[in-house]
Amino acid sequence: MAERRALSALYWELEEERNASAIAANQTMAMITRLQEEKAAVQMEALQYQRMMEEQSEFDQEALQMLNEILIKREKEKRELEKELDLLRKKVALCESKERRRLKRAEVNAKRKASSSSSSTEDCDDRSVDNGGTVTASLASAGESPADLEEERLAIIDQLKPLAENSSENEEGDEGEFCSSRISGSLEGYEGCPRTMLGWRAKSLLPLFEAAAMESGANFSQGSDLKPGHEQTKHAILENAQARELDAGFL
Repeated sequence: MAERRALSALYWELEEERNASAIAANQTMAMITRLQEEKAAVQMEALQYQRMMEEQSEFDQEALQMLNEILIKREKEKRELEKELDLLRKKVALCESKERRRLKRAEVNAKRKASSSSSSTEDCDDRSVDNGGTVTASLASAGESPADLEEERLAIIDQLKPLAENSSENEEGDEGEFCSSRISGSLEGYEGCPRTMLGWRAKSLLPLFEAAAMESGANFSQGSDLKPGHEQTKHAILENAQARELDAGFL
């Protein structure tokens, strides 16, 4: 009886151990299954992440390629803009050089005009003096009567002396002021001319008429006779002198 009890106790213990081992095996299998499921899930996630990273890398590569293309395009545009800038700088430098040459030519032309105007004024003055000497010589050679010459000389000197005196007083005044009086005889062509110019002409003509008077006095002492066309010759010479003096004054 005791042996049966011992055997039954052993069987019971064995059964419990078998049940425990079975339970442990079941739990182990369940754990293995769960681990496999987790492994599969992790693998799926890894695959998904891998695909995502591959897609992202492809997108990044495309973006990098686009950026490279844009950079190359910008470099080309930069070179073109630099070329245009160089061309514009050259054009600006060329325009500036042309403008400087134009200004220099304008200055040279202005200086030439000023020098030519001054030289023409001096030539006109010299011509007026020469014409005055010619008038004096012509009057002396015309053989006028001393009385007529003396009367004309006195009348012209009386008309020229106030102008010569007024010219020295009015040299610093307004040159646009016009003569209010008319010079009779041989100076009728000077009506409306500036007072300062008439004064200067008067100063330059006074010694000429005095020289003519002296020459006419010498001719009177020698007893020269009048010639038929002397009056017309005198008027023609005076008109020629007036025209040349007016041209010189206009210049």
